[in-house]
Amino acid sequence: MTGVFELMKEAASNNGNTEDWAAELQQLRVLVAKQELNENMIRYCRGMDRKDLDLVKSTYWPEATEDHGMFVGLSHDFCDWVYSMRRESAHKASHYVTNILIELNGNQARRETAFIYLAIPADGGPTDLLLGRYRDLCERRQGEWKVLARTCVWDGAQRLAPEADVAELFGIPPTSNFGDRYPHDPTYATDWGKASPVQTTNAKEHLND
Repeated sequence: MTGVFELMKEAASNNGNTEDWAAELQQLRVLVAKQELNENMIRYCRGMDRKDLDLVKSTYWPEATEDHGMFVGLSHDFCDWVYSMRRESAHKASHYVTNILIELNGNQARRETAFIYLAIPADGGPTDLLLGRYRDLCERRQGEWKVLARTCVWDGAQRLAPEADVAELFGIPPTSNFGDRYPHDPTYATDWGKASPVQTTNAKEHLND
């Protein structure tokens, strides 16, 4: 990215538009920061859904705090608590983030992220749906953005009918790629160029991994 900045500066100097260059440079820095903050949020969701504890923790600073309603304390302790609980229940989880609004203030940022969370039990029971927002205070250190304080804002909940069979509804064969936990999910395959499905299994089989 530094090379891009230098090219922009050189082009602006040659054209005598140094003020325009400075304004465009600042806009570009804002866009890069917001993209990095967006990817921090997406990594958290992947880690939670795939039960990848190290990935989830990597999105927080070590001293980060968490107010999740049912848990208030250090964020890394929250990650351990959720990981243990989900390994016991073996349910499938899916986090979907929608609207993300980010306000930058130097090396800190306020980020509000709307989310939809689905919890699908392994026994085929009803699916729980949760609506809310992550209210995050994030901080950049040595060029890296992570969460410093998170508060969950709850907006609604619903219980849905048991999960339908994908083969029956959409004709997806059992040899297809299905979501699983870390490291068995197709996302963790080393070769993404392979067309053949990655062997996945029911999450219950990995409770003692």
